[in-house]
Amino acid sequence: SMQRRKGPNAVGLFGLLQPLADGLKLMIKEPILPSSANLFIFIMAPVITFMLSLVAWAVIPFDYGMVLSDLNVGILYLFAISSLGVYGIITAGWSSNSKYAFLGALRSAAQMVSYEVSIGLIIITVLIRVGSCNFSEIVIAQKQIWFGIPLFPVFIMFFISCSAETNRAPFDLPEAEAELVAGYNVEYSSMGFALFFLGEYANMILMSRMTRECHVRFFEKGVDIYYSQARAGYGAAPLLSQSMYIALFRRLVAHLRYSYFSCDSGFYLVQYQGSFLFVCLYMGP
Repeated sequence: SMQRRKGPNAVGLFGLLQPLADGLKLMIKEPILPSSANLFIFIMAPVITFMLSLVAWAVIPFDYGMVLSDLNVGILYLFAISSLGVYGIITAGWSSNSKYAFLGALRSAAQMVSYEVSIGLIIITVLIRVGSCNFSEIVIAQKQIWFGIPLFPVFIMFFISCSAETNRAPFDLPEAEAELVAGYNVEYSSMGFALFFLGEYANMILMSRMTRECHVRFFEKGVDIYYSQARAGYGAAPLLSQSMYIALFRRLVAHLRYSYFSCDSGFYLVQYQGSFLFVCLYMGP
């Protein structure tokens, strides 16, 4: 045993109800509203952030034909929604009327905008090979070979950029505890605090899913082994495949393993990536 106290894994039946109990406890806590805050914007900011993180899933396919909205401009839609997420963070920092929150919001907005450019240029290499912005067509185009193999340098850069886009370590500059206490959500409590983290982790899962769709994904009427086994009666297919779990696990472990960059080093990395992107763009055709 690593501890003497009764840990979460010993509460109830194998600790299975502990996450639900913690979530319920957070929901019933009293929300503390700063007296100097702009209350309407202060309340709406986490709601906007959380809702945008859910709306972005509309164009992500889970299997052949299993997509809420199979848009021909799915990539552009996803980038538009992710760009709007900056407004929720900026308004949260500004409406809190706190120097720490506002500085954290500025850092987060600058980081998201910077790495969105990098992600956009990397995605162009995939679009050049496919000739379409539709996620389903991108997936079907990888039936013969995953794009992560011929575009391996681009795949690594895409993974790093997605980690920075979702504020994962070592790019968690907006939440630098030693400098900004907790960043843009320092004044939030109760469900307002929870909605920010729900939105952040939803975006992290979305980026892991996007990594899978654009680089290491295939399906076409039973080609995907997980879904074909489920149709044949060999057991329930997981909603998200192992390749996505690996990408998600890597981002979570990095948060424990690495310390964060300084603010200037994090933004300077974009310039290093930009110098290499022009070479990678010619790998598309």
